[in-house]
Amino acid sequence: MKPYVYIVIRKDIRPENYAPQIAHAALEGGSAFGVPEYSIHGSTHIVILEVQDKMELEMVALSLQEEGISFEEFHEGFASMGFTALATEVIEKPENSCLCSLKLFKY
Repeated sequence: MKPYVYIVIRKDIRPENYAPQIAHAALEGGSAFGVPEYSIHGSTHIVILEVQDKMELEMVALSLQEEGISFEEFHEGFASMGFTALATEVIEKPENSCLCSLKLFKY
């Protein structure tokens, strides 16, 4: 199994906030889920995806819940940005998931 972590970020925040929000989400996910046994000696792939705004990010979160994929949300208190990004648990490359329809993050 190839392990993947998916990070989803909003594109409607300022570009200089992309990297910190991605890092915060990854840190939250890593703290919550830890390192799975099968990936201790291998690498976990990180895929960064984008959504347009908070509403779309909330829809992704709801879909992940319905699909049984655990995730951690990151809420930025600075500048009242709120829910800016999420990170999934370590999973296999998803098929037929809401993640498949999202665009890869482009800066």
